[in-house]
Amino acid sequence: GGPVIDPRPPEVIAYSELDRIAALDLPAQNQLKEHYDLVTDCLRRYIEGRYQIPALEQTTSELRTSFSIALIASETVRKFLNVLQEGDLVKFARYRPQPQDAYSLLERARNLVRTTTPAPEDTKEPQKVAP
Repeated sequence: GGPVIDPRPPEVIAYSELDRIAALDLPAQNQLKEHYDLVTDCLRRYIEGRYQIPALEQTTSELRTSFSIALIASETVRKFLNVLQEGDLVKFARYRPQPQDAYSLLERARNLVRTTTPAPEDTKEPQKVAP
């Protein structure tokens, strides 16, 4: 069999993965690098599902280029890149974040997923008011 395709929407996959990461509570065990790796991988997978950008194969700077080609709002791009760059610092630059930063990373990731999930189609219709 080939790769398993998860049929769930990208935001559902991301939320369940973020919940799983939160439950691991890696910052409490001083495993900050692992925590950041999991959160940033989750976000990259979400970016792939949401925007069809091969985010898991791209460096953060390559991803910046892909984002600009994909015409994604610059404010959104900035927030994604901030989280990913923080993850890169922890991974490559021996940056030691504070535990509260590690916990807030989960919240920021959830916010990114929430703000980039399109509203369901039916909510775009103006409410029909009965005469």
